[in-house]
Amino acid sequence: MGWKEWSFFAILLGLGDLAGDVKPFYTYSPHEISIRTPILSTFSLPSILALDEENNKLIQQRATSKATPTRVRAYLYSAACDFGCLTKGRGDLETLSHEVLRIFFADLPKKKFSDPLSEKIGNQVLLVYQTRFNAEEKRLQPALIKRGDNFWKPKGGEAAGLYEGSASPWYIESAKIFSFRPLPAPDSAYWQDQLEQLKESKGEDEEEKKGLSQSLNNDAWQNLLKEAARKENVDPLTYLYERALLERTLHDTSIVVFEGKYKIGARRPEAISKGLTTLIPTPAHPSYPSLFSAQASAANTLLSVLYPKQRQQWEKTAQTAAESRVLAGIHFPIDHEEGLRIGRLVAQKALREEK
Repeated sequence: MGWKEWSFFAILLGLGDLAGDVKPFYTYSPHEISIRTPILSTFSLPSILALDEENNKLIQQRATSKATPTRVRAYLYSAACDFGCLTKGRGDLETLSHEVLRIFFADLPKKKFSDPLSEKIGNQVLLVYQTRFNAEEKRLQPALIKRGDNFWKPKGGEAAGLYEGSASPWYIESAKIFSFRPLPAPDSAYWQDQLEQLKESKGEDEEEKKGLSQSLNNDAWQNLLKEAARKENVDPLTYLYERALLERTLHDTSIVVFEGKYKIGARRPEAISKGLTTLIPTPAHPSYPSLFSAQASAANTLLSVLYPKQRQQWEKTAQTAAESRVLAGIHFPIDHEEGLRIGRLVAQKALREEK
């Protein structure tokens, strides 16, 4: 059975303007999950957060061009949420998580579930996500790198995110349904104006923004979600749902952005202004649109709905972090602006699908 044959289960929490129970991303028949043996162990937020830390270290160490951290976490967190919902917040979540990671990193040792119910339900969840993974692997294709002096060129042959644009999205129908604002001609005076804006952006907060541009990467938005969950003492199932929603949306955002990056092939600022000094290393992929800005915008949109009391904090963090990439000299202002727009659209799509 292909992964698309598993029907999606629209959900959203009773937070802000949203309502409903926490339910799995995929549907499972009563026959698949029925068992009479009770589970004794219960999830707790501290235990989930500790497991998060352990798993993220492994993901960062083993990430590849196909098994990107965001893609792996989208699977891991979605499967964990499904499992938690089906077991009503009980069971061997640690083994379930380990076995999801084995889908991507097959050399990891196999682990056995600690109780019969965890085993039966866990295996059903694993089957769904293994099926999705198998279908997705068949469609993954490296993006074509545009050739010519007016397009981005990889340094030393290194190109990141080549497979991201062809990954299977969670909420959007396809990355191709999003259109990007067309860029002016490479020899246009527009780019000199963009460079001037970039240079003028260096201000008193340079070191602070440099720090943000270096720290708000990879699992940073999940860390901000953890802080909010701790502060409001959310229940474990709610947290499992929120982190899955966030990571699926971030992955969809990455899919859309990388589809656009390699299709457009825009040069980085340093390729146009040879003497430009960057504050941080330039990422190994095209400039437009900014993935950093897009994911910041998507995260801000979601977190502002899940934790509306902290809306101003989310907006400020996202805007400052995204602008820091322009200040660092690795993005043009238009990269940042288009990234914010795309990230917001993807998150809005995710929220509509969850209602």
